[in-house]
Amino acid sequence: MIDCSARQKLKNLLIRFLNKDLTSTAFFEHPERYDILSSEDPSIKAIDEMLWRTYSEEVPHKLNNLELEEVDIYRRSILFLDSECTYEWPDHKNAFRTVSSLGPLIRVLTLGLSWFIDIELEKNARQFWDSFEKSGDLKYWPFIGEQQYSTAIGSTKTKA
Repeated sequence: MIDCSARQKLKNLLIRFLNKDLTSTAFFEHPERYDILSSEDPSIKAIDEMLWRTYSEEVPHKLNNLELEEVDIYRRSILFLDSECTYEWPDHKNAFRTVSSLGPLIRVLTLGLSWFIDIELEKNARQFWDSFEKSGDLKYWPFIGEQQYSTAIGSTKTKA
């Protein structure tokens, strides 16, 4: 399902960040972002999850503090949100969150004696990411590959 309204709102926030109107903290704590995340469009949550990796509570930054690869992800995300492409990657949030949040909880509850569970969680996450990376061409993410990316670029040119 494509949620054009949520895509437009997230795209506008991303553009404001790329134009250096928002710091990373202002972007990720923006009240409208929380409304946008209630969308059923899988691309919204996936893009937000991936962009979250560039966030740091300790160092609010603007675009000039990001690596070129991170800037490219933001730009492709804007292009994707402006397109009518469906998000075709597998849902990755569960694998990422399982390792990042469940592992420490289990360690606390078992007084650190859960090292074998940690190993299993890491193994499952690694298997998922291996499978995720085989689902498409990561250099075009959030597009599934070059053809979808090229189609979006072509449709953007015809809109102008």
